[in-house]
Amino acid sequence: MTGTKYDILYTWVDDSFPGFREERAQYATNPDDLNPERTRDNLDLLKYSLRSIERHAPWRGKVWIVTCRPQVPAWLNTEHPDVRIAYLDEFMPAEELPCFNAFAIESYVHRIPGLSDRYVHFNDDMLLMRKVGTEHFTTAEGRLKYYFDRLLPAEPKPDMAPHGSGQRNVWHTLERTFGRGGGYPQHAHQPRIIDKSDMVRLVSTYPEEFTRTRAARFRAHDTILPHKLLAAHLVQEGRAEFVGFRRTKRLMRMVRLFNSAPRNRLRLFWAWMRHPHFLCLNDDFGPLINERAESVASRFLKFLFPDPSGYES
Repeated sequence: MTGTKYDILYTWVDDSFPGFREERAQYATNPDDLNPERTRDNLDLLKYSLRSIERHAPWRGKVWIVTCRPQVPAWLNTEHPDVRIAYLDEFMPAEELPCFNAFAIESYVHRIPGLSDRYVHFNDDMLLMRKVGTEHFTTAEGRLKYYFDRLLPAEPKPDMAPHGSGQRNVWHTLERTFGRGGGYPQHAHQPRIIDKSDMVRLVSTYPEEFTRTRAARFRAHDTILPHKLLAAHLVQEGRAEFVGFRRTKRLMRMVRLFNSAPRNRLRLFWAWMRHPHFLCLNDDFGPLINERAESVASRFLKFLFPDPSGYES
């Protein structure tokens, strides 16, 4: 689709920002609420992701950074004509703030004024490694494409975290709508295209599930993952294109970063050798980061994208 532009939207936070950890602690009710792997910004991954989209996403329109007031990355060029900051209090109800639940936030971002009707949602740990075109997100006829790499879990597991419970809740939500047909696919952890009208329809289709998710300040066991529900629901309806497990795994890689320098070095090298289009670097360092393990990831990012982008000041 030549000439098509999609806005890119990031959800981002930095828990080292003054006051953030103290405010989070006021509302936390269990240790999982304080998990630093979801909120720290020790590798400046957003900076490198922006370098990757400048190099590999010529179709990008505006770039939106969704965060909590008054946070802004210190290095961000806020004077760039395409950069937009969207604070949670601009599109979420006041009674649901502060919010530390990425899935509740995700359920609202389609309401952001000025956001393109179709946008591509990145987590800040997602990178483009090769040229990515609009054909990776839509068919020639304009149907959305969604990438799946496994089945959603149907049964609970011992010590399942809220994220896993959310995946399971998506499975049961789909089962109630479409019946039990041998399993439902799980959208891969990579950038996803979203049509605002599809999100509006999804919220109206599953009001109870979205009400529970939006009411949770932190991830909880009775909530859903909106983008995983959206992708699977649209495919089940025949309104979106299903990209199967094998093709998805050829196009994307997810590297979990642990507190082991040799392990990180091997996993990052292996991912790079596979030449994926999409790469996710997931924080699994634990509560205390090993500096050598962190340094391996930092050097890898600088090797991939050494030059500052126009989004940096």
